[in-house]
Formats: sequence, structure tokens, C-alpha cells
Amino acid sequence: MSSANSELYEPVFKLSGISKSFDGRPLLKNINLDFYPGQICSILGENGAGKSTLIKIMAGILQPDEGDIFIQGNRVRLKSPHLAKRTGVHFVLQEPHLVPFLNVEQNVFLGNEMNRGLLIDQKRHLDAYRQVMQFMEWDIDPATPVSELSLSQKMNVELAKAIIMGAKVLLLDEITAPFNEQQTEKMFRIIKKLAQQGVCVIFVSHKMDEIRNISRRLVIIRDGNITADIENTEEVVSDKIVQLMTGDSFRNRYPKTRARKGRVLLQVNHVSNAAGTVKNVDLKLHEGEIVGLTGLRESGKGTLAQMLVGMEKISSGTLKINNKAVKLKNPHEAMKNGIVFFSGNDTNNLFLQKDSYFNVTISNLFRLTHAGYLSPREVQEASESYLHKLKAEVDPSQKVRVLSTGNKQKVAFSKILFTNRKILILENPSANLDIPSKVELYNIMNTLAHRKCGILLISSDIHELIGMCDRIYIMNKGQVKNELEYDEADIHKIFYY
Repeated sequence: MSSANSELYEPVFKLSGISKSFDGRPLLKNINLDFYPGQICSILGENGAGKSTLIKIMAGILQPDEGDIFIQGNRVRLKSPHLAKRTGVHFVLQEPHLVPFLNVEQNVFLGNEMNRGLLIDQKRHLDAYRQVMQFMEWDIDPATPVSELSLSQKMNVELAKAIIMGAKVLLLDEITAPFNEQQTEKMFRIIKKLAQQGVCVIFVSHKMDEIRNISRRLVIIRDGNITADIENTEEVVSDKIVQLMTGDSFRNRYPKTRARKGRVLLQVNHVSNAAGTVKNVDLKLHEGEIVGLTGLRESGKGTLAQMLVGMEKISSGTLKINNKAVKLKNPHEAMKNGIVFFSGNDTNNLFLQKDSYFNVTISNLFRLTHAGYLSPREVQEASESYLHKLKAEVDPSQKVRVLSTGNKQKVAFSKILFTNRKILILENPSANLDIPSKVELYNIMNTLAHRKCGILLISSDIHELIGMCDRIYIMNKGQVKNELEYDEADIHKIFYY
């Protein structure tokens, strides 16, 4: 908010001298921030910069070691999320806090029931529920059990609950991670409408394009410190924001190195599926290559990826691995044939109640087993080595469920690398990573290519494809419409199809 506006309004939420440490390690250092009614403020930082810790303090989940919090001018101690909500501060975090055995309506009104005497006034509940659904441009049966919802739907339930309870401050921590592009656009429309009604929205993300879309004010955190508080993001170039966030310019975000192209690892000829969403596709992947595959949402690229790893049946055509025709019935058979699949949009393949040691090595325990004995020391060393390559700032002994979305993704990708397979099919692998982590990912991809692996990179990030791929296949309406070599690929040619 500009200085002129800040003179007209008192901050709705104020942080004064907030500090927090864990096990002697400082995570937040003397944070001072004011937030105003009707403002959308984005908080940006690398994985582990301290932004999620800050949000959890504001939400009452964690308490600061030092400093004060003021809400509408009054000093408060937010000892719990319940107390925060009573003061008008609501949050939607990466992991929804819903009761799985209750339905949508019960979760939305939980703790804020509308009663008639001793009984719940069901008519008032339904009327209020319909109004919120209309406001959110969302339609779901209120009787649907929450356990049946997708992660993105659960996020919407959390948001509906905050709206019903009359949130004055809304904290949103990486909530777009499970959303597709259309769902993200709808969420941003809701956020902007809430701001127009005077709600202060604090939006945490590491995605530059989202931040520029949703807010004008940007707070950057690095190593627990505020490195910048920018009033108008349109006046600051992306490279400057990256430098403030990381301490480096990272101008070369795509450190592509060319590996020697070897024999064909994977080849599909005239491949189609029964539904007709993939039709007569030809594709090759050589040793040492990073090959891109892109297209619009309904282009068929995701379905083709599933066909290559046995998740979707090939109805006609042939799939060859190392020049041998194969029919894959499931991902396990794909892995036996040297193919492994990773999606940056999905960390459901992790064992959330287990630690990173377990999750990284479970994919290939035979590598660490000698004469029938599994070495705990080798499990720890292998896990730490792979996590270090991705610069995952995690304690490997922690349960994975407590990690941030970005760090969960690093654990999931470490697990894929540990399989030691030659053919990697990567779908949006950098989706939830900050820029330095993306660069580390790209360096690992280069290393794999030089070790004679083949990588099929399926991505909706055109810059990533142009920067990292030796060739790019472009799909539209289930068919490959064009193939571009590294030297001829540009945005206009890709968007043309």
C-alpha cells in the first residue's frame, strides 16, 4: 500500500520485531511488517527462507520467540489457530485442516454453527452455503464427504469456511500447488473479490507469474530476513526480484549442456489409445537426449506419458525399448524395462508417515542390500546424498508429512533418481520448486544425459523447454504436429500449434 493510503488506514495486522528459532537455528530475524485492509500482499522466498514459518506464526500455529503482533491496533497473543480465527485471522495452508469423516457443509460451518434454539438451523446453513458457492463460482453437493474430495477441492472448502466466518485477514500458503491453470485463475478472481470487500489477503508463493498476476505489493524473505518490501511489482524486473530472493542474479536459468547422442532408448510408432485422445503418434528418445513434449491442456501429452509407463493402454501401434517391442501393463513393468515416471504435480507416491530416508531408498532397496542384509548406514548416506544434490533443506529423519510442498517434491524426485533407470519421463518436474532449486534440477538432468540416460520432459513451461531440450515435440488434438530442433525452437513456433 502506498504511503498515502497507509496514512488513511490503520494496519489490520502488524508484526513488530518477530523472531523465531528451531534447535538454535534462526528461521525469522526481527520481522517488521504492516498489512492493510483490501490489500493483496505476496510473500516470496526460496524453499526454507522462512515464509511458511512466518505464516504459521500469523495463524497462531507457532508462537514467536520474540516480538509482538497487533490486530486492528490491539496487541494480541495468538496462542492457537482458534484464537487467531476469533480475531478474524484465517488461513489456508498447503495441507488442509478438515475433518475427513464430516461432509462439506459440516466442515464449512464447524465452530460457527447457526442455531435455532438448541438445534442447528439447517435452512440458514444451506442459504449461506449457496451464497458462498455463488461467490466462489463453485458448485459441490454440501453432503459430499470431505474424504472423497481432491486436494484442490479441499482447498476450496477451507476458503469457503474462512468466508463464512467473516475473515478480515486471509493467509494463503502455496495454495495453488494442486491447481491447474483454470483453477488458479478462478482462485485469483475470488481473492480479488475478497480484497474489494476489504479483506487483507497475504499470499505466499514462489511462482513469479502468479505473484505478478495477483498482487502489486511484494515482500521478499531470504534466510529469515526481509530483503525487500516492494510497493509496485510492475516497476521491478524479474531478474532483480530473483537477486533479492537468492542473493544471485541467476540470469542463466537454463544451464543446458549438449551430451553425445547415442542409440535409441525409446521409440513409439503410430501409437493410439482407444479413447482417441492420442492418435498415430511417432516419437524417439536417444541416449544423451533431453526431449521436450508440450501442447495445450487437451493436446494429449499427459495421456501419451501415461501410455509410455503402462498407466494407459496402447490400443494400436508399437512401443519399443532398446529396440525391443514391449507391452506395459503397469508402471512396475515399465520400471523393470528401465522406464521411470515422475510428476511434479503429484507427491501422492510418498509415504507421508515415514521419513526421507525410507522414502528415497524404498524404490530400489536392492542397491543397498548385501547377502540379504540391508545396511542402515548406507540407507542414510544414500538418502542424504540424493537430497543434497537437490539442495533439500530437510532433516531426513523427519516424517515427510511435515515438509513443505517444494521439499516433498525434492524427496519424491530423489526417490526417482535412486531407481537408477535409463529412461526418465518427467511431467512438470519443476512445478513447485523455487528458481535456485530449478537450476539444480536442470543441472541434474544435464548430468543424467551425459551418463547416457534419455529424458522426456513434458512441460507447460515454454521457456523451460526451449532452454533445456535438444528437440521438442508439439502435440495438438492427440497428434504430434511438429518437431523442433534446439536451434530452431522459439516461443512463436511452439504457440503456433
